[in-house]
Amino acid sequence: MWRLVGAIAISLLAADVQAETVEVRSGVHPTFTRLVLHMPERVGFRMLQDGSDHRLTLERDGMEFRLNSIFDRIGKERLAAVAPLRTGSGLRLELACQCRVDASWAGTAMLVLDIREDPNAELPERATGDTPDRALSKAPSFAVPLTPKGSGLVATARDLVAAGFQFGSYSGETVSGLATASESSPNKVAKVDTISMRHTLLREISRATAQNLLTPRRHQSEPTPQSGAKGAPDRPQSEEATSGSETPSETSLSQANMATTTAMNLPGAMHSTAQTPDGGPCLKAEYLDVAAWNDDTEFSVSIGRLRSEMSGEFDKTDPETALRLARTFVFFGFGAEARQALMLIEGEDTVAARVVRAMAEIVDNGSASAPGVLDGQAACDTNASFWSALAQDPLPPALAINQNAMQRTLGELPAHLRDHLGPVLARRLLAAGHRKAADRILRRLNRTPEAASDEERLARAEAGLASGTEGASEADLDAVVAGNSNHAATALVHSIDTRLAAGRGIAEDMAELAGSYALEFRDEPVGKDLIRAYIAAIAGAGDFGRAFTEFERLTPDLDEAAVIGLNDVLMQLLERNAKDLTFIAQSIRFSPEDVPLLDTVVANTVAQRLLSLGFPDAASRFVDQPAEGRAGRDRRIIRAEIALSLGHPRNAEVALLGLQDDEANLLRAQAREMTGETDAARILFASAGRDKDARRTAIEAEDWAQVPGDTAPDIAELAAGLTDGAEPENPEAPLGSGRALLTESSVSRQRIKAMLSARPLADD
Repeated sequence: MWRLVGAIAISLLAADVQAETVEVRSGVHPTFTRLVLHMPERVGFRMLQDGSDHRLTLERDGMEFRLNSIFDRIGKERLAAVAPLRTGSGLRLELACQCRVDASWAGTAMLVLDIREDPNAELPERATGDTPDRALSKAPSFAVPLTPKGSGLVATARDLVAAGFQFGSYSGETVSGLATASESSPNKVAKVDTISMRHTLLREISRATAQNLLTPRRHQSEPTPQSGAKGAPDRPQSEEATSGSETPSETSLSQANMATTTAMNLPGAMHSTAQTPDGGPCLKAEYLDVAAWNDDTEFSVSIGRLRSEMSGEFDKTDPETALRLARTFVFFGFGAEARQALMLIEGEDTVAARVVRAMAEIVDNGSASAPGVLDGQAACDTNASFWSALAQDPLPPALAINQNAMQRTLGELPAHLRDHLGPVLARRLLAAGHRKAADRILRRLNRTPEAASDEERLARAEAGLASGTEGASEADLDAVVAGNSNHAATALVHSIDTRLAAGRGIAEDMAELAGSYALEFRDEPVGKDLIRAYIAAIAGAGDFGRAFTEFERLTPDLDEAAVIGLNDVLMQLLERNAKDLTFIAQSIRFSPEDVPLLDTVVANTVAQRLLSLGFPDAASRFVDQPAEGRAGRDRRIIRAEIALSLGHPRNAEVALLGLQDDEANLLRAQAREMTGETDAARILFASAGRDKDARRTAIEAEDWAQVPGDTAPDIAELAAGLTDGAEPENPEAPLGSGRALLTESSVSRQRIKAMLSARPLADD
């Protein structure tokens, strides 16, 4: 009977091995968890949701999913369980959060499943033992419990196979449940549903094979490749297969081409679980374990010993010794010497050698050549994260990093490397937007300000500027500039930018120093920033004529973005600080082609000052382009003021279309007054709260009825008299009527005389 079982297992396993295997890798990010399916090619797929269950169905049969390391890199906060579909090809995901699953293709054939938090998603119901239809199978049915050696491990596996025969489809029951049923009726295997048995055995052996719990083994009659030979599997045999204490039954079952292994038996298992977010492997920790590359031996002793061991028989360089020599040089901080040592073994292009070469570049230059072996490792939970972040300059802003691993690796470095590389990493992280990670690195350095290096001071200053603590940052920047080290130029750029952003002036000697550095470092990466800071510093010192002259001379050395930004700085400083004549001369000479490129707020302020100085035509070219937002609204107000200054009231009203606030109504009232629409002007003045202008407009229009009674008593009395249209008491009596008119005329003359006395007219 067991030979029949073995034969069936052999045939089914052979057929299963030929199925297409899909490696499934996982990674966790702050806002989502990612699964990456490495498909043979792109195929059609569908995502279906049923509460917390999400089903991925692939339009291709014969897919087997390798899921054994899914939860090695992620927790179960978002994904509770994952298993293959019972029918068809695909996966069933049980979520543990209010999340959604986004599926998309990446690369040529990588299917990416992102589990993202979604407040609108349905809250998942936790599966219980009473609801097997909602529970996912979290372990294969052939997952044998680990037992002490010699306690019948293979016999337990045999009982599981028998239980599978008896019950046909497992339908979600656990392994322990099957084992108990088998023990209660060990002999009830006569009535077998062979079709159900075939499908069940195929499914369970497939799962066990995918999780490396079962491996195909050659028949004893077939030749076995020798260990280390080409094509030989790099896998140790299990203890049960090589033990001399096997029972006859265990031996017979082992001859049925079944073998059991655990994850701990696999070569490199301790490293295979470390993955990058895209599913790739992380470098082994020993490749970058700098602390282990020297045993507190002095430099001369270590290097001398290794050099003496370099040449073996026939003066041939020993590759292993050369690699150790390169690693020792890296330990002591000699990158160029490490690369020279590796040149002795150029034919040995191993991963270890490539890693040391990249580390040597980092020690010397602060980064490594791209692309390199350290790229894409910043999220690994090993020392690879630290060196990967250093290798890339600049770091991609959206790159996932592992802060804990970086900080842990920094603490393990020798003190001299920690002091050298820590500030470099902090500045790299800060430039990429990882401010908290940079702060943690700087705190880990634990150095007093007096003992800090210039690069550490610069890193602390940049971190302070990012967090808004400019006072302490300025002191660090001044110290770095005074130190005249390689970082002084960068610190000077930050210092000039900080002073200008705070609206402070620049000392003349600082501007001259920036000019000297700009000439010295013109071919370095910091050269363009120095040119920009130099020109801005001249303007900040008040020498605008020279600033614009230098700007025209050095513009070819700058890219377009730097030119645009520098234009904004110069015009802003000119509007704020220049005297009237200097401002008028420089702003009028400003290139018309560059006006549309100015920042909207800067252009508005320049136009407003030109208008206030009586140059509406010059002001108009700074605001003739439309703009959005608050600055766009202010620009329309300025255009209306310019139109009124030029005597174009209709153009002013066009500029004000759609604006209904008091400022717009005031300008609109002035435009109506200029066109003779005094009644409309009076109403608009009143709506804008300009009562004095409203009264003046009513008096000019001789509309005395609209002059309010709360005005000055003499004007109010005159307005009341002029609006009194009462007829004489007896219009039939001419003498009485004439006497009344004379009296009213006398009163009116008295009112006008009083008003003129209170408000004398100007001499002209």
